[in-house]
Amino acid sequence: ALDGARDILSEQFGETAELLGKLREHLWNNGVVTSSVVEGKETAEEEKFRDYYQYSETIRTVPSHRALA
Repeated sequence: ALDGARDILSEQFGETAELLGKLREHLWNNGVVTSSVVEGKETAEEEKFRDYYQYSETIRTVPSHRALA
């Protein structure tokens, strides 16, 4: 029942351009991208991702090439 209600609300919100604009602006101003390593995944072959084991950055400062990766 909750999934159905969530779907209905999501659809209604998605059709409201003004609300979407406000949500997008809020996310741009306050959003943060974070990542952390899953315990036990710190292997030698994953060493190239070590910089992102404990990573956090605001959405507005993430370069496009990193966002797409």
